[in-house]
Amino acid sequence: MRINYRKIAVLFLLSIWIGTSLGAPRDAVRAAQVPAGLRVEIFAEGIRNARSLDVAEDGTVAVGTSGNAVFLLRDADGDGIPEFKATIPGLRNPNGVAWLGTDLYIAETSRVLRASKPVQDIQSGNKVQLQIVIDNLPNSSHHGRRFIDFDPQGNLFIALGVPCNICEPPHPELTGTIRKYDLQNNIDTTYAYGLRNSVGFDWHVQTQQLWATDNGSDWLGDDLPHDELNLISAPGQHFGYPYCHQGDLADKEYGELRTCDEFIAPVYKLGPHVASLGLHFVTDTKLLPANSALVALHGSWNRSERIGYAVMQIQIDDTGTAVTSYEPFVSGWLTNDGDVIARPVDIAELPDGSILISDDSNGAVYRVSVRS
Repeated sequence: MRINYRKIAVLFLLSIWIGTSLGAPRDAVRAAQVPAGLRVEIFAEGIRNARSLDVAEDGTVAVGTSGNAVFLLRDADGDGIPEFKATIPGLRNPNGVAWLGTDLYIAETSRVLRASKPVQDIQSGNKVQLQIVIDNLPNSSHHGRRFIDFDPQGNLFIALGVPCNICEPPHPELTGTIRKYDLQNNIDTTYAYGLRNSVGFDWHVQTQQLWATDNGSDWLGDDLPHDELNLISAPGQHFGYPYCHQGDLADKEYGELRTCDEFIAPVYKLGPHVASLGLHFVTDTKLLPANSALVALHGSWNRSERIGYAVMQIQIDDTGTAVTSYEPFVSGWLTNDGDVIARPVDIAELPDGSILISDDSNGAVYRVSVRS
């Protein structure tokens, strides 16, 4: 008998949706639990399928979505409410957003676009012009939400998930990887291999080394495998997928081809099926100490008891290579009865040091700041 995993997945997701009590953004704010001295507020709502976040030097927030538009928000007077609100419509699954100066780069599934000075265009009443920068990304909807960001040197990085649950990547240079694009010199290379679906990465503030989350495989049990937090300390490293999961669990099929000790193990195991997405190293120490990172746990969909639905604080040691603590930063979005109130996706930091968190389930962006 052949098992239809796709059908099982659809039925499981439907059962979760029926049994989930998702409320309004205000419910998420009321339920949110944060460290003493901090508060959570709604920064913006009505942003359907809010996903990736990036903040420009002038404080303009770009919000990617899994819909057909990118949202632009700016709180010029610092009162926590954006006065400037605009959209760039006509897109297809524009999950990834990244600013480079005043230019906004937008990643759809199969291509990356550039909007040159979109805020200026919108304020002038002009249509935002989009230029194709990259047009040869894999066009698979499975793990097809692209995450992008620029490194401190201005190179564009793109995470490209595999088009399956567990398989050998059909295009090993393009899938299951993080790619680096030197756009000025038109050079692109594969920076990291063996990543099933990395949906968040960032550079350590002091070491400037790249760290990335990676979503573990499905259907291996409630408690296996864990999502990974990986330190990519050099170009070309391989992190094990599909041969090895979580650094020490050989795959039942592909583990016969290569062993776990051939690959780079994760720095930390983030939890089984927590759906770790956005990762951000904080630059301001008003809310968190130095060497802190935040990771968004979108929450499980294929586990008998739900887990995740929180933003976790990761404390890195002084060497910038190891995790010393892993604890909740924003919690309360999964009730004791198993009801889901919010699903965090990405994390960004405003110029004043406050933290933004996107929530695709409620179409909102929350702001965590010091309680006045």
